[in-house]
Amino acid sequence: MKETVEERFLWKKLIDSIISKRSGKSFKSGSKTATVIGVETNPQSGKTAFRLKDNSLVDCSLCRLETIITILGEFPKTLVTEAFTFYCNTEESDDNGNTFMFRNSPFELASNNYFATQACFESLANDKILWMSDEVKELLQDPDFQESIKYHKKTEYIVSDIEYDGEDVSDLPRELTVTVHHCDDFLTYEEIEQYVSDKISEETGFCHNGYTTNPEIKSLA
Repeated sequence: MKETVEERFLWKKLIDSIISKRSGKSFKSGSKTATVIGVETNPQSGKTAFRLKDNSLVDCSLCRLETIITILGEFPKTLVTEAFTFYCNTEESDDNGNTFMFRNSPFELASNNYFATQACFESLANDKILWMSDEVKELLQDPDFQESIKYHKKTEYIVSDIEYDGEDVSDLPRELTVTVHHCDDFLTYEEIEQYVSDKISEETGFCHNGYTTNPEIKSLA
């Protein structure tokens, strides 16, 4: 598969980072991980490759990131979901610079600013986790950290049995999907119920006298 300009640009940003092979096999040095000291074209494959400390070359596409190293410090692999892999520097308190977020397929940088940090918390709160670091497992025992995750929870409600307030309502939708992002302070039953109610009127242009949801609305406070 032909490499894109974006991929080649990304590889060059990973100098000094620690990598492993996607196959799980060892590098020529015998180690399962290696440090990138350069990025160049592999004369044998014609693809962009990492130059390693033992002077060997390995195609970038055959590798995966284990730790990103920048002037801000080390960003070890922290969390893997079906869609994304996150690398976090927990010693960096600035939300604008403590997380790298990569798409898994195709492998590309999605964000390395505030949005990456928020996406990491949202993934912990809502997504299927494929892998997490021991550090995250320890943090999950911290009540304050658990509260932060809870704050980023979102719920998708299937809204049905809507009792529209009007006469000509035959063309109005009988079912709607409303996603509630609880980090926007929708945590109590009353707050969530009001938000869903408002979204029905906003999307249909009609007031209503009631509805049902699946799942049932419950307080998260």
